[in-house]
Amino acid sequence: MSVKPPDPLNDFLLDISVTDKDMPTEVLVAFPRSLKDEEFRAKLKKAWLAGNDPRYAGVRFLNEHRLELIFQPTGLSFDWKNDLVLIKTPSELWLRCPVDLVKTLGETPEERAAALTDYLWCLVRRNQRNFDVMDIRSLKGRVRLEEAKAICEKVNPYDALLWGLGYVPEPPVKRMFFPRIVTWFKRPDGKPLHAAQFTPPETGKTTFGVRSETLLNWIYFNEVPTIPRLVLDARTGALGAVYTRDGIHFDEFDKWHLHAETAFKCYSVLLTGMEQGVWRRGVTQALAKAPEVQRFLPILITGNVDELVSRPPPVPNARIWFSAVWSQLMGFDITPLADRLALIDITERKVRVLDYVTYKVLPDSIMRGIITLVQERVEPSDMSALRGRLRIYANAIAGILLAMGFSVDPKLLDDVVAGNVGLDEVNWLTPEFRRVA
Repeated sequence: MSVKPPDPLNDFLLDISVTDKDMPTEVLVAFPRSLKDEEFRAKLKKAWLAGNDPRYAGVRFLNEHRLELIFQPTGLSFDWKNDLVLIKTPSELWLRCPVDLVKTLGETPEERAAALTDYLWCLVRRNQRNFDVMDIRSLKGRVRLEEAKAICEKVNPYDALLWGLGYVPEPPVKRMFFPRIVTWFKRPDGKPLHAAQFTPPETGKTTFGVRSETLLNWIYFNEVPTIPRLVLDARTGALGAVYTRDGIHFDEFDKWHLHAETAFKCYSVLLTGMEQGVWRRGVTQALAKAPEVQRFLPILITGNVDELVSRPPPVPNARIWFSAVWSQLMGFDITPLADRLALIDITERKVRVLDYVTYKVLPDSIMRGIITLVQERVEPSDMSALRGRLRIYANAIAGILLAMGFSVDPKLLDDVVAGNVGLDEVNWLTPEFRRVA
């Protein structure tokens, strides 16, 4: 769709018509220089593949003893005897990083821990069977607040985020992305919001998940994760995704019932993590034990709508429908999961987001700036007439909507959160969260 983005937002957009079949476009966006500098892009590609492709890394290390790697760690472990931090790469390498090098990643333990869970650049030397880190740098993304403020003075922040994702913010796009984008924000008490969305194919769920990885250090799963991958590998002591990422997107949830045993193990861990921020992998005889620290992570669940619409709803309520259908499919009660979700969006509406693609996106640093700016504006709200958890969710979402410049119809928002009304009935033509006339 050919529509010129508004100024000053248009001044900051990156042209992503440059692509590389071996590297996600989102990675090029994370390193904007690669979009214009072919030599830099080639160097980035080699480092990216070495950090993310096991076959490529293996072949390179057969012939070379020193390589540059760029990656997000998939596991962390600690060798206290030898003062080493062990960092697992997506290319299945365990890198041995001396503690003295880890100290260069930040002034405080908190800064170093944050750096170790985000993008890293490492110079690695192969020493027989070991892979030793010779140099390490944090690639943790910047936050450009001033540019974000300049944009949001002229453009509605929600529209700016959609432009930044590469879409024209027409009503169908606004409607489809709302349950996803709301999980980027926290409640006034600092806790995350969880959401689920089931739509027809081709609504951009996968692209959103991958962009969230580079933008906000999330992790995207398109299958049921194992407990070692999610929480902790008891054999090696490697910390899993809940300790190395800041959010989780579970896609293809409509297929989880095909792996019911693995799903049940993941589900029981998920409930405690979503509610208390505590992630336990259950009873094990191994020595490795998950840290007893609270990590509140936003959870986004998405999938295709087929399984839901093929089964008539017991009542026209998204929460009850979701719980009834998935409890039957999984063979265990899904209601506790539904209770933890601030929004459950189910729609048969077909929106091909490719029809709204601009092939231009905002840099991740400015996107983070817009998210930070909106989050700073979120204030406690008390407009909901619901009770219990649903009241907390509705008030939190109201606060986010108001911070993004929307006016809110409290009754409509209550109905949406309770599952009685779908987002298809919201008027997305203007920044007003109101029912379609």
